[in-house]
Amino acid sequence: MSKWKHNYGYLKSDSPQFRLVSIHPGAKPFPIEASLVTHALHDHPPYEALSYVWGETNLIDPDLIILNGCGFHVTYNLWVALYALRDEKDVRTFWIDAICVDQDDLDERSSQVQLMREIYKGATRTVVWLGGESFWSLKLFEYLKSTTFKKGWDNEGERQLVIESQLQVQDQLATDEHVQKIIKRGLYNDLAQRPFWKRIWIVQEVVLASQVTILCGPDEMAWSSFALAIWNIDQIINVAMPSYNPAIGGLLNLETIDCLREIRNLRSTFSLADLIACLRGSRATDPRDMVYGLLGLVADTSIRPDYSKATTRDVYTSLVEQCVKEYKSLDIITMRRKSSSDHGLASWVPDWSDPWIEDEHNIADPAMPLILKYVNGNLLHEFTTIDDRVLRRAEDGVELKLKPWCAHGQTLPKACIAKSLGSLTARGVLIGSIIELGDVLSRLEDDGELFFFNTMSNWEELMLRTFGNCKSLSRDLWTVDIFDNFLKIMDKHLMEQGVDLSVEKNEKYKVREQQRTHRVAHYSQTFARYVEGGCLNEAFLRTLLTDIDMDYQRLTVEQSAGFWDINRTESFKLVYCMTFATNRRLLITENGYIGLAPIRAQKGDRVCVLYGCSVPLVIREREGMVTLVGEAYVHGVMDGQAIDLKSSGMLDEREWTMS
Repeated sequence: MSKWKHNYGYLKSDSPQFRLVSIHPGAKPFPIEASLVTHALHDHPPYEALSYVWGETNLIDPDLIILNGCGFHVTYNLWVALYALRDEKDVRTFWIDAICVDQDDLDERSSQVQLMREIYKGATRTVVWLGGESFWSLKLFEYLKSTTFKKGWDNEGERQLVIESQLQVQDQLATDEHVQKIIKRGLYNDLAQRPFWKRIWIVQEVVLASQVTILCGPDEMAWSSFALAIWNIDQIINVAMPSYNPAIGGLLNLETIDCLREIRNLRSTFSLADLIACLRGSRATDPRDMVYGLLGLVADTSIRPDYSKATTRDVYTSLVEQCVKEYKSLDIITMRRKSSSDHGLASWVPDWSDPWIEDEHNIADPAMPLILKYVNGNLLHEFTTIDDRVLRRAEDGVELKLKPWCAHGQTLPKACIAKSLGSLTARGVLIGSIIELGDVLSRLEDDGELFFFNTMSNWEELMLRTFGNCKSLSRDLWTVDIFDNFLKIMDKHLMEQGVDLSVEKNEKYKVREQQRTHRVAHYSQTFARYVEGGCLNEAFLRTLLTDIDMDYQRLTVEQSAGFWDINRTESFKLVYCMTFATNRRLLITENGYIGLAPIRAQKGDRVCVLYGCSVPLVIREREGMVTLVGEAYVHGVMDGQAIDLKSSGMLDEREWTMS
């Protein structure tokens, strides 16, 4: 950071040291005066820690404070924060990274990052600075402080109190226009869009703290109260204001951070791979900090911060290597997101520097990770803290069991990494080559209202062309009936919501009727069974839904049957379970497997299950080189069946060296 250079001096290397800055009392318009003192890490006065975004540096008209009697340059956001933190009567002592660490000394930065865990745990509290106030932020905090929010219960009485509290807030959001404006403009248009929430460093700064206070201009609020309020609003906003589509911005990270605080309080441990995958939407100015910024949350890791020598490629590759050696898992490679990288990464090394880039498919967002604990903080919380993986469903208080995918059949990786060559050699089971690929299922067309009409039609065409028009064994239903039922369910839902799409709908139905008539006449009727057994139509439907419901539970026979009754809410819920199919493509292999492939998959790519990887992968073999394309859902092999088929000689074991 550009600043007036301060003579820091060296910190001792034989015993951990760090610096604290004391802000002298005062009031505007007098400038900030502060003193910087070095202390032993385990012998220091009480202090607070500041969590904030550096922000832009003003080089033309620099913002200065007086540090140890000399001018010291800080960013504007920190300058405003210091004025908000300064007390008129008492000295306040803080740890603030931009002041307490010599940012020009790469070795010191590396060593201080290793102390972050102790520094933030040792603070009496962490102050989160969201930035200065706005008109609507003032209104928002006024509303949040005046409203009662509740979450969680230990008995039926407490459960009723939670429901009553949520109904009260729901009624306010549905009927009070002033409250609606406050939530729209103060929460979603202002606070949710502030850069603080997507800064990777804030995660450990908040999670490690014993006490956290939110500060936004003059408004102060305990983290627990703030997070609880946001959680309640987020739970009911779609019900109370169905026509409003909020831009949640960084609030997804707020929820994840709050879940991580709960995990920490339960003394559970974090996996670095799980953390970075779950926080994949965060940002860091230095791409290496996407890993370094989370090290304080991990008890044991072989990765050490090194700003002077380690490149981004070194750091990201080391993360995969640690997963293989220490976590005995290849799951992290499923998070591959880019077709190319600015950092010279191998295809099997996820690029965390940018969560997504638009490509030739014009897809604005990545597909949802198939590994459930990577999806969001709530699921990571459930898989990390509860042995039998129980998820409490708030609307009816029923406890449901989660079951993660286990395509590897509990096998450990048979893999080795040659960092100098940028290669990963791994063994696994070959499922087959892709012979058919559907269009990308995107929510962009028709705003999702008629539910991916063209893509669903394309997928149906591929199924009919490959397998014929199959009839279900247990009922008089054909392949073409699946698409028809999706349309009926969405049509019924739109009418109930008062949405008039009659003109557009009629045009779509005319096209659909022509398609259906042609396809029924053109394709032969069959009773084909799926390659893994059971009804082919059932396999197709379950593939569209990745075989799980809205609560991430495996589909039961009753739920699958409920899809065909458009008068049941179950059918509508299942349609919206196509979340995992969004931004993926239907795949069909040469030996009859169907599934969902990454958008960049091509015909001729191979589908495999690597030992130690929870979900199947799509790989590309071209001109003697093997590259990873991405993860895939393949119906019938998600629970270890491929490993069993290899043992019985039905599928082959292979070894691939990916570059």
